[in-house]
Amino acid sequence: MLVPSITRRIIRARSLRQATRSYASQAQDGHVLPQIPPNSPLAPPSEYSRMFPLYPAPKIERNSRGVPLHLKESSKEPEPTESPNEIDVRAKRVMKREITLKAVEGLPPYKEADLRKFYVALVESGLESTDESLGMITAGEDSHGRLGKDRRREILAALEDRLIGSASTSTSTLKRGEDLGNVPTSSSSKNGNSHLRIATVLRAVALPSTKGKEREEAGFAHLSMGLVGRTEWNALFEEFIERNDARGAEALLEVMANHGMSYDSSFIERIQALDAELGRSHDVARLSADYLHSGLELNDKQHDAFLSSLFHSNPPKPDAAIAYLREFESLGQPRPQSSYNLVLFSLATGTRTFQPNSRTRALAWDLFSHMRLMAHPLPTKEVYCTMIRLCSDPRDPQPERARDLWVEMTNEGEKIDPQRQEYDAIIRALSSTKETYLEAFDLLRQMLARHFDATFVPFADDPARVWSRYVPTAETFSALLEGTKRAGELNRARWILSEVVRLGRASASHGNGVATGPDSEIMTGVFMTYAAWQPTVRKDELKIKESRNDGQDVIEEDNTSLDVNVLEDVAGTAIGSTVRREDAAYHPQTSADAIREADALFDRILHDQLSSDASSTYATAPFRDVRLTTRLVNAYLSVHLAHAPSINAAREKWVETWSSVSVKPNGWSYLFVLEKCATGTRWGMSKQDRIDADSWGAKIWDEYHAWSNSDRTAYTLALASESASGNVNVTKDVSEATLILSDTSKKRQRWLEGLGERQTERAWRAAVRIFAISGDLDRALGLLEEFHKVYPPTAITQTYKPYIAPKLEISMAPRTDTAEPDLPPHLLFSDVSILHERCLRDDHFRGMDVVKFITSAYEGELRTRMKWRLRGVGVERELANSKGDKRQSSKRIKGAQTKIVPSVGEPEVVKKNRNRSRWNERKLGSSKPAKRLAVRKPLLRIGQKQQVQGQGQGQKGN
Repeated sequence: MLVPSITRRIIRARSLRQATRSYASQAQDGHVLPQIPPNSPLAPPSEYSRMFPLYPAPKIERNSRGVPLHLKESSKEPEPTESPNEIDVRAKRVMKREITLKAVEGLPPYKEADLRKFYVALVESGLESTDESLGMITAGEDSHGRLGKDRRREILAALEDRLIGSASTSTSTLKRGEDLGNVPTSSSSKNGNSHLRIATVLRAVALPSTKGKEREEAGFAHLSMGLVGRTEWNALFEEFIERNDARGAEALLEVMANHGMSYDSSFIERIQALDAELGRSHDVARLSADYLHSGLELNDKQHDAFLSSLFHSNPPKPDAAIAYLREFESLGQPRPQSSYNLVLFSLATGTRTFQPNSRTRALAWDLFSHMRLMAHPLPTKEVYCTMIRLCSDPRDPQPERARDLWVEMTNEGEKIDPQRQEYDAIIRALSSTKETYLEAFDLLRQMLARHFDATFVPFADDPARVWSRYVPTAETFSALLEGTKRAGELNRARWILSEVVRLGRASASHGNGVATGPDSEIMTGVFMTYAAWQPTVRKDELKIKESRNDGQDVIEEDNTSLDVNVLEDVAGTAIGSTVRREDAAYHPQTSADAIREADALFDRILHDQLSSDASSTYATAPFRDVRLTTRLVNAYLSVHLAHAPSINAAREKWVETWSSVSVKPNGWSYLFVLEKCATGTRWGMSKQDRIDADSWGAKIWDEYHAWSNSDRTAYTLALASESASGNVNVTKDVSEATLILSDTSKKRQRWLEGLGERQTERAWRAAVRIFAISGDLDRALGLLEEFHKVYPPTAITQTYKPYIAPKLEISMAPRTDTAEPDLPPHLLFSDVSILHERCLRDDHFRGMDVVKFITSAYEGELRTRMKWRLRGVGVERELANSKGDKRQSSKRIKGAQTKIVPSVGEPEVVKKNRNRSRWNERKLGSSKPAKRLAVRKPLLRIGQKQQVQGQGQGQKGN
């Protein structure tokens, strides 16, 4: 049956080929072929139709204006077919060309100026709106209706004269935070409490009981309600908020209600925000409860205020904040990403009372992953910015992770368009290591290119300065300096300084505040870069070339070293007369050049600080915004410690500088000197330098020891007073120094002062090394024994606290990869190995035994704490205590997992096997010290020490 069908198909194919050949032969002979319908199977393929048209173009009848006649009948163009013929397309092109030529036939030719105007208008139509420039206009009130400080004081002064000016009463002064109804007024305005007196008068006027004779006796008979306008009420409320008097502002709202003045929820939000900043979570919760009882719903700002108060409270409660978010997730109403971002930002950067550590950073990554899984799969720009900034932490830099987040944010999902804040975050993250800091400069070029594209105006002889959202600011350049000071890239740091000065001057001349000049953060980074820079030419290899012109060897420096006029008019010898090289551009080559430039910059900072007034500008005082801090002075002195020709020269500069500034040295100041005297210079130390280093190091150690002991004594007295009042429980088994370091409320402050755990270790280690090198083995051993007494090894296990991690759906940081935070100060064998070597050389057997015994004790306690942490010792006991059911700890449940559901604010965990927990709890509760294993090799610390080598690179506490 297949044969006939195959035969019919072959015959049909042969007939088609013959027909095609016949038509092709007729076309070659010049005969016009008949029109073939396009749907016919004999229609030629597309390549033949392009080479040989089958029919001529149709004739189009036009009117006198050149418009085709068939277009008059219908204004609508014919709808194109699904597959238009090539001839129709050509016809349309010809028709459009003819129409265009006819339309422009009588127009005059365009001139060059007209073409330029047209091009400028075309480019300006694509420019981005300069929202920031519009927002820089100063007015009496800002976008939130808040008055300026001067305007507010004028309104309050006029209101006080109107209300209390004629009163002749003489009463006491109202104290901040007191009830306005219980405190009388005062007619004196010299003490600056005019807002309290005004509020008290307004409250007395509005009280229902203040009538008739009572009003006359109080001096308010001439006053009536309704005399205070909306602006005056706002000024009075802003004054209470400005003075951090939340309770006074709350009482003022009651007075406003008694006067019949309405107020919206923004007033409650301002009070809650102030309470949150001060860490008053109970007051924030109370105001929220009152707000709910009034029949209104809490908005996002009020929820965020409660979360912020948990991180600002003392002690901070990050677990409660996460539990608050989880509670809304369980109700199916997850909080917006602004709430998650607030918690993530607090975990990453810390607050006034909250010091972030390795555990909180790991918790931030877990919460970020949990948010994407349970609540918001696509993070916002702000959340991405927070997590990218988290990758820039100097104690745990993660530039690769930041790069992945950047690519995900810009190229995947919603493809968010990054702006200045996002660029600042990624630049800081890439600058956290010297291997990737050059990529940060590539992003800066991309940022400047986008600014140029957003503000480009062609053919502009004097273009106006338009500030887009891509203009780099002081934050951008400060992030770049994080990389230059790690790599010692001095030329880039000098270029950054010159650009900051130029940008500040341009912003000041333009009249906006988008960019400012150098601040203390930028100058600290510049000085640290000078300290980390390694000279290209050593002192003994330097050859000063003679000038070709006689008599002009020494000339005045014109500040080309910074490519900006920042060193002029400085009184001092730092830039008086220097030697100019024949190079086209001057760059520091020796340590003396680096010291010379650093001295000139520091002298200019002091000069601008002394001469800064209301009339000074960036043109005359480019360093007017640089605030003289201890950290800035430490960075400047680190230049001399790194490049001074001798230890004696560095010591003289150190003493001279601290005696000439108003700030005092802190722990970081002493630490840098101690480490300098212990390690020496880059090029080695001569015999005289070693003698000077030993004497200076011993003197600095005595000063540091007295300073740290005085701080510890003051803190111990405060702790004893709190213990006597019942606020703090002092355990006799734990030393005073351990109690001080374990107080979380003062941890951040002590770290900023240079008294943290790791800074204390570095100072004692440097002191032991100084005395060991100088040959005073008895004092070195005495310091080691004193350290063992002040910070005993048992404190490592005594300060151990079971960590109950918040229950999240996903965890990105394994427990074994997270460094152990809050370890007390301790010394290992590698820290004091130089002391052991000197004891071995001098046959000091007692010294060798002391070194081995003390370091082995610390290593054994570290090992015990590490075991406890990995096994989760004490977690079940803490859960049982938190639930108030002590019988839970005595039950034995083999192989079962019981889920404890906590209340809001407590993390949710799953119990492990009870047999293991009973052994761990028995071991933890034992009063006997843990058995130490024999130590043959130096043991690494748990998770490494949280410190940055070098001249305080990346640290913000020095």
